[in-house]
Amino acid sequence: AKEKEITFTTLPLLAWAGKTKYDKTNPDAGIEFAFTTEVGYKTLKEHIKVDPAVEMPSSAYDDEMEYSTPTLYVDLMPNKTYTVTIDKDMVDIHGQKLGKEVKFTWSTGDRNPYIQMADGIGVMEANGKLSIPMGLQNIDKQTIRMATLDRAEMMSLAGKDTYEWMYSEKKWQPGGGFQVNRSFKPDGPKNEMYDSPLDLNEVLKGKKYGFVYYE
Repeated sequence: AKEKEITFTTLPLLAWAGKTKYDKTNPDAGIEFAFTTEVGYKTLKEHIKVDPAVEMPSSAYDDEMEYSTPTLYVDLMPNKTYTVTIDKDMVDIHGQKLGKEVKFTWSTGDRNPYIQMADGIGVMEANGKLSIPMGLQNIDKQTIRMATLDRAEMMSLAGKDTYEWMYSEKKWQPGGGFQVNRSFKPDGPKNEMYDSPLDLNEVLKGKKYGFVYYE
């Protein structure tokens, strides 16, 4: 009989590999973990405690998600420090126990800047409120540009095969320039989404109708 040589690698023991981030993080980005082997999301959620307490959400996909560096998305507050405890009985997908309690702190900072507004081509009621809904969060500087377009210019844009003129990195410029072009610091609460509607009357100047381009 001939000898056969077999090479194999054994699994590492389940252990805590440390936090993946140490600076203050965006609270919406979740808590990141790092283990030496893959851990199921459902198991992780069953064996951790976060203080101050947060609601632990459940998902139909928890049983299918297995990572060595999972991220747990929970409702964290900005600029707050949490203590996370993983109990020693947590097991990885191979059944190996952690064997030792792990405790660490996770500090959050401010939420990321965010703008929510309607884009594309739309139609508004002339007798309605002539404003575009806009939501802002942690925006330090806002620049508003608006222009009125004539019918020929509007039909030319609406008839294009693509909206590249609207979404490409190269900004489209109205032929007559912008009648409104100003920058300012929005006045809103920190770390909260707040309403800051775009008032079209600023460029319509008393008219109830017209074609408006804004950015």
